[in-house]
Amino acid sequence: MCMVDDVELFTGILAAFRVGAVAVPVSTMLTGGELGKLVADSRCRVVLGSAEFGPVVRAALAEAPEVEHVALTGDDCAGLPVHGRGRSRVRVGGGLSRSSPRP
Repeated sequence: MCMVDDVELFTGILAAFRVGAVAVPVSTMLTGGELGKLVADSRCRVVLGSAEFGPVVRAALAEAPEVEHVALTGDDCAGLPVHGRGRSRVRVGGGLSRSSPRP
């Protein structure tokens, strides 16, 4: 998880707990190579990222062939690699409005 401290980060952590996964937020100061090394060493299958860190996530994926799913917040998922067995990419909408009514 390479994300800004916002609702999407909190949602990603809760979703990971819900499915029995381990959420691993990382420093947003990492370069693509450094993040790629962490992702590859941990053998993670899913990477979540904020749109602001899209270039870093894209660079990290080049070094992490085991990643199967990538989700970026915002509207830009262009340039995310979609290859390998079952790799998919997801664009998550522009975020949740803090003033939206609760169900």
